[in-house]
Amino acid sequence: MLVLLLDIISFLGRFHPILVHLPIGFIVLALLIEWRLNDKRYNGAITYSWFLSGLFAAIASVCGWFLANDGAYDNWTLFFHRWLGISIAIISFIGWWIRRNSSEQKSLKKITSISIIIAIIITGHLGGNMTHGSGYLLEYAPKTIQNIFGYDPSPIQYPTFTNPDSVNVYADILAPLFEDKCNSCHNDKVQNGGLNLASIEGIQEGGDGGPVVKGGDYTSELLRRVTLPTTSSKFMPTTGMPLTYHEIKILEWWISGGAKFEAQASDLELNESIQATLLARHRLDLTPKSWIEKTIVPNIDSSLLSALRTINWRVNLLAQNNGWIEVLAPRDSSVTSDMITKLPEAREQITWLELKNAGVTDDFMHIINSLDHLTRLQLQYNNITADGIEALTGLRHLESLNLIGNNIDDDVFPLLANFPGLKNIYLWQTDVSKEALENARQEYPDVNIVHAASL
Repeated sequence: MLVLLLDIISFLGRFHPILVHLPIGFIVLALLIEWRLNDKRYNGAITYSWFLSGLFAAIASVCGWFLANDGAYDNWTLFFHRWLGISIAIISFIGWWIRRNSSEQKSLKKITSISIIIAIIITGHLGGNMTHGSGYLLEYAPKTIQNIFGYDPSPIQYPTFTNPDSVNVYADILAPLFEDKCNSCHNDKVQNGGLNLASIEGIQEGGDGGPVVKGGDYTSELLRRVTLPTTSSKFMPTTGMPLTYHEIKILEWWISGGAKFEAQASDLELNESIQATLLARHRLDLTPKSWIEKTIVPNIDSSLLSALRTINWRVNLLAQNNGWIEVLAPRDSSVTSDMITKLPEAREQITWLELKNAGVTDDFMHIINSLDHLTRLQLQYNNITADGIEALTGLRHLESLNLIGNNIDDDVFPLLANFPGLKNIYLWQTDVSKEALENARQEYPDVNIVHAASL
């Protein structure tokens, strides 16, 4: 029975937008006749119009009261809209009473006429704000009028990020979104539906109907409400602009990742859709990056750079805004012990090292091991053995290792575990066996082991 009664109340509330225009029409009609014709023959029509205005204003107020129970509106806006609507009905009946009983009360007629015009304008404006958002009236107004009323038409500036490892999805992205789209109705003071979206504690507590966010659950009430048809009485937000496609996708991404308030952007599973969304809205690029792309080092000292080049090292700068460098052996001669021992002075910047056909032996490997920022090491056509590779335990960021043409055998494969970042290793023209090669490919599926046996 109670459910049936609530349904009837909701049904009657939907008539408010229809009925609310009738008192306006009757008042406009009455005032036009009264002000323009000024003829006693029309007093009956004027009086009748004031009465009908009061009658339909009262009915519209009742329906509006019912409708307010069906949505989440800003409390103060609703309060003034509601009571000003009721005041229109009261002023209309007062105006009807004055005109019905006296044709000489000009001052009272003028007061009721001006009062009802002001009440209708303010009530209508508040109703528009509740339905379309606070900037609805002034959104396309001339700049001068916008300035007079303090309206700022500037588009929302969404925060942008450069380092995904430092972006907290809730604090940096969703909290500003909630503040913009949700907090006018769900904050520390106004909690429509018992819901406060202005704090972590409020979100965790939920509203009158229970939790609104459940990690991993696409049916979470908050996500359901913002994706309902805009015509639904349960659609959120009930005022202002609805969430955009990108905003809904980010909320969905966060919920699907467990709705963890401490989650970083780089912690959550990515797909092409969310990557495009974050890039378009926040300039946040979450495509996988190598270690050197995510790490900033200072530029090499100019005197050290000159010293390296003076002893025949070829040195290239790899980035404008980062200090990474590439060091290459001379083209027409072998490297010397003095050249090798100079390299650790630039260990912070050296990330690519090429020692192709440079006469390098295992004896140099302990020095190269100190270059712990190396990501690419090219040792092709030297005299390196598995013992030399075993000495490179400090190269934790090494991604590419070229051993073509060296004295490498099957003993090299167990050493791959020393390089957690390794992606590619090149073993052409070495003594590794086909059987050991296939076993290594199974043991290290994330490493691309390149050898002629793979052809």
